[in-house]
Amino acid sequence: MTSEGPLGVGSRYTYVAQMLGRRLETAGEITEHEAPNKHGWKATSGPVPEFQGGFLFEALNGRTKVTMLVEGEPGGFVKLAEPLAIRMVRRQLEASLSNLRDLLEAET
Repeated sequence: MTSEGPLGVGSRYTYVAQMLGRRLETAGEITEHEAPNKHGWKATSGPVPEFQGGFLFEALNGRTKVTMLVEGEPGGFVKLAEPLAIRMVRRQLEASLSNLRDLLEAET
């Protein structure tokens, strides 16, 4: 988090990722925060400035269904490698969600 205070709408953060061998930093802002059901965000600068998404958490048969929504319009060097970037981001998001599931299930 790069902003002061508790997490909520308007909170700012920096997200760091590796893509195509490059370190990418994206500044973002929380756009929705309705714990424990909804969390939304948008990029405010970085390689994909028109990038937004969120998570929906739903109770389902004693478990939690997590839905991740992501939309964006690539820019800069990411635009040049758009098909590859889409595949890489999809794999990275799937791995992140799998890791999250493993961590949450290990705590119960």
